[in-house]
Amino acid sequence: MKKFEGIEVVLGNQKFQTKTELENFLGSFLKENDQKSLKNLPIYNILEELVIKYHEDPASKIGNGIEDIIVRKNTGSGYGFAIIQKSGKMSTFSYPKLIRRIGKNGMVNPIPYSKYKKINADDAFRAAVRSQILEFRSKVQLPFYCPIKPEILIDSLEEMDVHHQGIQFYEIVLSFLAQQKKNKEDIELEGSGDTVALKDKKLEKEFFDYHLKVANLLAVSKQGNAEMNALENGEKRK
Repeated sequence: MKKFEGIEVVLGNQKFQTKTELENFLGSFLKENDQKSLKNLPIYNILEELVIKYHEDPASKIGNGIEDIIVRKNTGSGYGFAIIQKSGKMSTFSYPKLIRRIGKNGMVNPIPYSKYKKINADDAFRAAVRSQILEFRSKVQLPFYCPIKPEILIDSLEEMDVHHQGIQFYEIVLSFLAQQKKNKEDIELEGSGDTVALKDKKLEKEFFDYHLKVANLLAVSKQGNAEMNALENGEKRK
């Protein structure tokens, strides 16, 4: 079953049969387009409405008005969307998080604060080890065949993902927190979007060291990574 089924979404006068279809549409656009400005494209209206309707604090993203919405390179890898305010300030946003907030008939589906904290804590822990992931990516020898999908030849870093083999990233986080006798809801954060980070820098350094010790990283194709994550998540639920 797809993760977002049964809710029809209408944004920017465009209809999507499910939230999954909307997320795939936006994800595919990022993969296939290197345009910076989206101002004169239909996707601009979709993103503008998505932020205004479903962000928990749209005023912080819009500021004194939207000048443009752009495609920008993320701090780690890949691309994302960002708003350029009329003041010139840039504010990033996560479209998958906004899509999660879409409820039936277009109503806002509130994310419980505890779950919201967990989602942002996951992003902060990923940011804490981003340099490890980037260093691993930089040492990969191209081209190579995906070890998960051997028929896929990867000849550029844009086609590659880094997979946590054996013990997944969220399990590393949970194991670390168990040692620290903490819950995700207890973690203090700073920043937002792709700048979110752990506020406690001692904790951040301890997680950095822990991840370096236990993580088993594997270079794979984006398709292979998605399939392996789905398989491993399914096994964990059994």
